Amino acid sequence: MSKAKKYDAIIVGGGHAGLTMAVALAKLGFTLAVISPVKITAKVSDKGDGRALAISEAPRRMLDLLGIWPRLEGKYHPMQSVHILDGHVGDILQDALLEFNEENSDDKVAVAQVVESGHLLGAMWDAAQNESNIEFKVGVKLQDFERDAHGVSVRLDDGEVLQGSMMIAADGRGSLVRQQLGIKTFGWGYGQTAIVCPVAHEKSHEGAAYEHFYPSGPFASLPLPDVLGSDGVDGVHRSSLVWAEEPDVAAGLMSAGEDEFNAEMVKRFGLHLGEVGLCGERFSYPLGLQIAHEYIADRVVLIGDAAHGIHPIAGQGLNMGLRDIAVLAEVMVEARNLGLDFASYTVLNKYQQWRRFDVLSHAAFAEVINRLFSNDVAPVRFIRDLGLKIVDGLRPVKKFFNDEAAAKSGELPFLLKGRWPF
Repeated sequence: MSKAKKYDAIIVGGGHAGLTMAVALAKLGFTLAVISPVKITAKVSDKGDGRALAISEAPRRMLDLLGIWPRLEGKYHPMQSVHILDGHVGDILQDALLEFNEENSDDKVAVAQVVESGHLLGAMWDAAQNESNIEFKVGVKLQDFERDAHGVSVRLDDGEVLQGSMMIAADGRGSLVRQQLGIKTFGWGYGQTAIVCPVAHEKSHEGAAYEHFYPSGPFASLPLPDVLGSDGVDGVHRSSLVWAEEPDVAAGLMSAGEDEFNAEMVKRFGLHLGEVGLCGERFSYPLGLQIAHEYIADRVVLIGDAAHGIHPIAGQGLNMGLRDIAVLAEVMVEARNLGLDFASYTVLNKYQQWRRFDVLSHAAFAEVINRLFSNDVAPVRFIRDLGLKIVDGLRPVKKFFNDEAAAKSGELPFLLKGRWPF
C-alpha cells in the first residue's frame, strides 16, 4: 500500500449520502476519493428521479453549514403543515384526523423543507467540486477491495488502485461493498410499488402536505415551489405525489395514458386545490424494508441506503442517511483530535452503536403505521381514527412527534446542531 497516494477515506457512491459525506469530511480536514459511476451534470440533476425529499430541520441545518443548502435558493418549499386523513378512494375530502404545523415546534420552524431529489443532488455535487480535499473518480465502478491492519486497497474497473485508511460505502440498497463483505440484511417486501411524479393544480397548496391512508397504501402530496411563467410572475402551482399501490395496479398506472392516469389520481387527490393533472415524468419504485445486520467491518462503514432502507411513509429515508453522516463525522473527528486511529474498529463501532437504535425505531414506526393503515377492517379503522383524533388534541404529544421527525430529540452530533466542533 506504500506506492500509491493514500486518502483518509475512499467513498464508494456519488449520490446524496456519498457527496454529503465527502463535503462534511473535507471541511473537517480529511482527504477523500469519491467513486461515482455517473457525473452529475445540470441535465442529470434537472431530470432527477421523480422523488421529492422532505428535509427535516436538523439535517437542513447541517446542509446549510456545509454550504449545500444555499445553492438551492428558489428550489425548495417549506412544508408548513401536514394533514393526515383516512378513507376510501373517491371519498370527498374530509377534515384531517391529525395535523402538524409550525406551532408544534418551539422555534416555530417549518415541519420540513421539500426539494426535488435532482436539484438537491446537483447542489451537493457543486459543493463537493469546490472542496480541494476531494478527488473524484467518475465514470468508473468498484471492482473489488482488500483490507489489512493499516487500511484498504480498492481496485476500480478501469484497473486503477486507490488506497485509504478506510472505505465508506454509500452505494445504495444493492451495495456491492456490503455484498463483498458478506454482511447480511433482514427485511421484506411490502407488496407495494410507489409511483412518484409532479402534478400541477389550480390553487396554491400554501405549504400543506397531505397524507391519505387508503387500504391499498398511502397516497401523499408534498408542496413544491411554483414554476414561474415567462413573465416571472404567473406560475404553475405544483405538488409531488408518492402513491403506493399493489404492484399490478401500479404497473397499469405507469403504462396508462395521461388522461386515464389523471382520472385515477383525482379520485385520491381530490379537488381541494382545483383542477389537477400530471406535469412531469412518472417513476416507480418497489417498497420494502432492508436493514444490514452490521453497519461496519474492519476499515469499512456503511451509510445511507447501503445500511438501511425503510418505507417512505414517514419521509425519513434521506434524513436517516444524513444523520448517519453527522454521527460518523463526529466519531472520526473525536478520535483524530485524541490522536487515535479514526478508522479503527473501535471508533467505527461507536458510530454503529449510536445509529442502531435510531434506525430500528424509525423502521419499526414506519412498519406499524403502514400495516395499521393498509387495511380496511372496520374495528381497526375505528380504533386508529380515534387514536389520531386523541393525539391531535394533545399538544405535548404532537410536539414529541414533531421533534422526532425533525431529528431534534436525543443526543445530537455537532453537525445536526448546525455548528463545527472548533
